Amino acid sequence: MTLLTRRKFLKQTLSGTAVISLPLLVSAKALGLDGGTPANDRIVMGMVGQGIQGRIDTQGFLCYPQCQIVTVCDAVDKHAEMAASLVNKAYANSDCKTTWMFEDVLNDEKIDAVFIGTNEHWHTYIAVHAMRNGKDVYCEKPETLTIREGQLLRETARHCKRVFSGGSQRVVADYQTMHKIIRAGLIGKVLIGHGNAGCYWGANDPLPGQPVPDGVHWDRWLGPAPVRPFHPGYLSCGCGNGYMDFSGGGLVSWGAHCWGAIMYAMHLDYTGPTKITPPGVNGEQCLTWEFANGMKIMEGNAWGQHAGLRKGLPPGGGFISFTGELGTVSEQDIFNEKYPLPDMELEVFKGEPASKSSEHDPVGIGGTLYYAGRPTIFGDFLHCVKTREVPFRNVERAHRVCSLAHLGNIALHLRRELHFDPVKEEIIGDETAARMLDRPRRSPWILDT
Repeated sequence: MTLLTRRKFLKQTLSGTAVISLPLLVSAKALGLDGGTPANDRIVMGMVGQGIQGRIDTQGFLCYPQCQIVTVCDAVDKHAEMAASLVNKAYANSDCKTTWMFEDVLNDEKIDAVFIGTNEHWHTYIAVHAMRNGKDVYCEKPETLTIREGQLLRETARHCKRVFSGGSQRVVADYQTMHKIIRAGLIGKVLIGHGNAGCYWGANDPLPGQPVPDGVHWDRWLGPAPVRPFHPGYLSCGCGNGYMDFSGGGLVSWGAHCWGAIMYAMHLDYTGPTKITPPGVNGEQCLTWEFANGMKIMEGNAWGQHAGLRKGLPPGGGFISFTGELGTVSEQDIFNEKYPLPDMELEVFKGEPASKSSEHDPVGIGGTLYYAGRPTIFGDFLHCVKTREVPFRNVERAHRVCSLAHLGNIALHLRRELHFDPVKEEIIGDETAARMLDRPRRSPWILDT
């Protein structure tokens, strides 16, 4: 393994040379004469983590001729094989490589950018080493497992001068209308943002061990997490099961979407809360984050004060709403056209829209997901790789949103109020809580945070 450690990296300057051997004959497709992107102008990508979400995202990147996917990686061979089939079908060839070792991707000098769609306990480790190896990174949400991981992610992106994009498209893709209403002042100054994150950490009793199936590299899937016997239920833990060893639960996983949208709307996406109070403490009925300017974000009650239901949502459904000095706005209000749509521009995804649509359902969940002519977070990342601009879901935004959720988990776990310095990013006056800003990792997958 040739991955750079932080100490080794800080002693070196990123440099590299490439010897390129050109063939005597170059196809029209490679030259871009067929209307596509010339091979030399494409961003060469390796895809790490090809479970359901990973393959969905791979399909999204395949809608952009600006990139060329050459390798797919997953600790479950079947996942990598299915992803390679998607890639080969899109390119009408059989060139896509498969591997279960992410080092093969990170050490490949031909690869410019790495997609990370593993389970979240691997996200920061792979992202940090990818950037130290000179790769730009697109990482699925939630980008971190702890607050200290987020700080290291930010430090690495800045020091290595790498483009880092988190993977929450919903922040603006789903809620642009609501953001415009708020930015236009139609509900006055926003006082409270409500969000429904879905679920907290689930059961942490180990699932009964089963034989490891052929093609599942279980120790590699575990990586830095504590050792547990194999059970297929862990492979999709995330928000589904929320096992603490591997996940921040729904508060972090789905929270990356809803807290990200709320923090963006309230201009809180580059800071953090000063006080975190779990339900049942000091009279709070909901998990509540309070900021230095007096604004609050609350988990739950996103639809509690709004009559009616949006089509297709069950009673109590919905994800975010806002309370302002002049009124409220919910997803139901948007559906019912309660407010006129302000004529204004928002910060949205940069770059060109997708040039083609998904031709088929990549993972069997029904329907196409990406359409020609629609700007996406994938196009935003690819544009920024080319221009070296800062992506919409940049490393600071990703870190701050995850931090909010991590602090909520700590407060819920300890069942007490926490005080936090959002500048120093330290918990104040609570040594037990402060130790939960990071967590131990299994050797050799140690992060020097």
